[in-house]
Amino acid sequence: MVQPKWELKKNLISLQQGNTEHKFQQIRNGNETSQLRQESYSEVLQPGPCSVLYCTMETIVNCTGMSLVNVSPNWFPHNTTILLLDKNSIETVDNRSFSFLTRLRVLDLSNNNIRHIQENAFKELINLEILNLEYNHLSERSFPPGIFDPLRQVNSLLVKKNKLKYGQPGNLFRKLDNLTFLTVDAVGEIFSLDKMFTHLTKLVLTGNVKVFDHSSFRNVPHTRELVINDLNSISNFTDTALEPLQNLDILRVNRVYIGIEKSLQILKPLTGTNMTSISFSRVYVNPHDKALSIYDNQGILNAEKTQYLLHICVEHFSLTESNVYVIQMNTFTSDVFKTCLRSLDLSSNRLLGSRYAFSIFLYFYNIEIINLENDHAGCYVKDSLSTNSRQQDVSFSSFTTQTASCYSYESTESATASSKTKVDEALIAHMLRHRDSFEEILSEENMRYPQIPFDDDINSQCPSAILPEENNLLGYLRLYMSKSVTYFKGKGLISEGTLNVNTIFVGGSGLRYIDIRDCGMKDFVGNIIGFNRLQIILLSGNDVSNLSETFFDGMCHITELDLSNSHLDVNFMSNQSARLFQKLLDLRRVDLSYNLLNHFKTGTFESNKQIEHIDLSRNRFRNVPFNLGHTPKLRTLDLRENSLTTLESHEIDHIDSLATHSVGFKLLIAGNIFSCGCNNLRFLIWLQTTSVNLDDGGQFTCLSDDGQLSYITDDIDTLWRKCWGGTFLSLSLILLCCIAVGFLALFCVWKNKTFIRSKILQIVTGYKLKTPDDYPTGVYIGYSENDYNFPCFVLRKFIEKELNLTTYVYNRDNDPRSDRASSIVDAINGCWRIILVATDNFLREDEWAMFTTRTAIYGLSPANPARVVVLVHEDSQYSLPPEVLSSVPEENILVLSSWTISGDLHRKLRTCLNEL
Repeated sequence: MVQPKWELKKNLISLQQGNTEHKFQQIRNGNETSQLRQESYSEVLQPGPCSVLYCTMETIVNCTGMSLVNVSPNWFPHNTTILLLDKNSIETVDNRSFSFLTRLRVLDLSNNNIRHIQENAFKELINLEILNLEYNHLSERSFPPGIFDPLRQVNSLLVKKNKLKYGQPGNLFRKLDNLTFLTVDAVGEIFSLDKMFTHLTKLVLTGNVKVFDHSSFRNVPHTRELVINDLNSISNFTDTALEPLQNLDILRVNRVYIGIEKSLQILKPLTGTNMTSISFSRVYVNPHDKALSIYDNQGILNAEKTQYLLHICVEHFSLTESNVYVIQMNTFTSDVFKTCLRSLDLSSNRLLGSRYAFSIFLYFYNIEIINLENDHAGCYVKDSLSTNSRQQDVSFSSFTTQTASCYSYESTESATASSKTKVDEALIAHMLRHRDSFEEILSEENMRYPQIPFDDDINSQCPSAILPEENNLLGYLRLYMSKSVTYFKGKGLISEGTLNVNTIFVGGSGLRYIDIRDCGMKDFVGNIIGFNRLQIILLSGNDVSNLSETFFDGMCHITELDLSNSHLDVNFMSNQSARLFQKLLDLRRVDLSYNLLNHFKTGTFESNKQIEHIDLSRNRFRNVPFNLGHTPKLRTLDLRENSLTTLESHEIDHIDSLATHSVGFKLLIAGNIFSCGCNNLRFLIWLQTTSVNLDDGGQFTCLSDDGQLSYITDDIDTLWRKCWGGTFLSLSLILLCCIAVGFLALFCVWKNKTFIRSKILQIVTGYKLKTPDDYPTGVYIGYSENDYNFPCFVLRKFIEKELNLTTYVYNRDNDPRSDRASSIVDAINGCWRIILVATDNFLREDEWAMFTTRTAIYGLSPANPARVVVLVHEDSQYSLPPEVLSSVPEENILVLSSWTISGDLHRKLRTCLNEL
């Protein structure tokens, strides 16, 4: 196939440094920031709109895709060597645009709107080597005379896809003596090149030319690579056109609609030569009616059509997307072709036949790569939720209908409505007549095996695949293939087959890659021996419901395994999944998607320590079906479109651990409907805070407890409050109550510390409270001398007469000869109760009142905790000193509305003065 534009350009650029070509490609791809800083670049700056990169030997200016209309020479350093101006809107190349750029070696002006180039625009580009003007609007009038004369060093000129009527206008290129590579539009009736191009070694042609004949390449005899693309108007390509190109090494023909037969006939002059590559792609006759390639015999490949090809020693041959339906048995029987060929690509055709018919390519002596991929093998719809989501086997009788329904014509203008929906009856009849060619089978009786030596080292790499003794080989089927084959791609090549017998692939030890997807294979129960170095095997789209747990034991070095959409049996995987992968110690990537699996056996992937990518999407797993601790190198886990509602805590912990140790770990879980309930809150919060790379930006669908669908990120805070708000409110209220009770208890303890201490002493030590009999006097009455009336007469009389307690009144009982302070202390210590009459004078003016109060408080003890009683008027209760409030129990502070013995005061005094 023809290389893409950039790949072609990359191959043209040969910069002085070994890695510069790779760096140049990185610049074009926009990866210079991450990659080039690891190299020896000195600086990155932005002059004008362009970016400039300096390396050791190159200065690269990148202005790609910036919608530039004009170019200023001030944007470019004078030592610029590579200038990229492609994909802009430049219409005129100014004669000052490239002033002073004498060191410029590569100039890319492709994909602009250039219509005119001013005189002397390239005058100073004396060291230019590569000039790309492709995909513009240049015509003969766009080039001033001698515009290319200063470009003596140019070796690559790309001017195709312009509006040049004659392809090579006048003598514009006459001074380009070093030109070795040219891309140009082939226009006119008969294509030919002037003698000025005699040094060309690579030529790329496109355009609307009609004829290639013996004179077309007469003046370019040294051409080694010829690429011909998109010749929509070609009517004749003679079989002598390539006769002058005896040095041709690479030939690529793409979208040249002359048919397979004529395409292969142009190889006639090249017979007997050695070539590296011959490639044909889309060379059918009518691009708008591809199905007719069978009807007009173009789709049948036989020895007559390949007669010239078979006498060319070519290493790589490709015939793709050309509607080849049938390859007859003698098509590639030449010893020259079979010996020289190293890679064969017949992909994207519509090949029909059995698996034996295509096995002939496996016997080529030195072949390494075989690509027979058949993208048009059949029609099916891949339904991720259907048990029938696989490619259905297509019998020959149903082939015509399905082909017509799947492959409608590309052009709706040239095809009738009926031809879009069904194949012409004559075509069907023609196909039926050639049915034998389609399904020709090579039986063991008529198959001639080439002399391929038995691989003595067949079992050295996989000890579990033990080759039986010679006398035990009767139950084994021997299949021979060349030891050189390393890559086989046969996707959709056949419609059915089985692997239910023990098979020895003689010579298969060199195979590294095999792709047999969508081939209708089934019964994978045989013992396979010989593929002990196989690394990649793709089995998607087959029926693997009948699978032996030891099937892969003989392929122990598999690194990539594709079993997607393969009808894996649910019960088998539930019981044998661990054993199935047990021997695949090098496995790095496995795809089990589209299988409706719901469970794995414990220990699955326990032996696969190297695994990096696991695809379990489009199944029915309710959780991660294996222990993530067994896969320490896992980088991608795909669980999309399963039945996940949440991830368990231990799964989350393992995933976080993998993200920590594996940079860039990805978890793909879109398409699952998660639970937005309160029991899933930790998982929902984790999705918002994790450093794991999630798909869909973490915007996953979830189902609330009331059955409403929403997105996880809608309002996680509201959900948190809904789930935990009531709980935390209750906890807060309980805590508040505990605090209040604690403060209250603390206050009560502090307030009644004497009583509490007394009670504790009584309980713990048997401590006994004092009684009135332990004191000589009953009640001490403390008062202010200015307010003696109530305490000395009213209160004293009440206590003595009503309560029968003796009293001590200072004015009556004090010895005038003693010290007053000592008298007060002695009197208080000798009384059972102490009453303080706290009048205003007692609280504010009487200095002995405070002494009496403090002495009374000091007299409190656990032996008599209720000893002090305070009488205070309600107007003075807030004037009580703190010592009183903190030491005297509240029930012993009696508030009076008047200084009289009321009934209430009578009861309270009786209680306070008489109780123990």
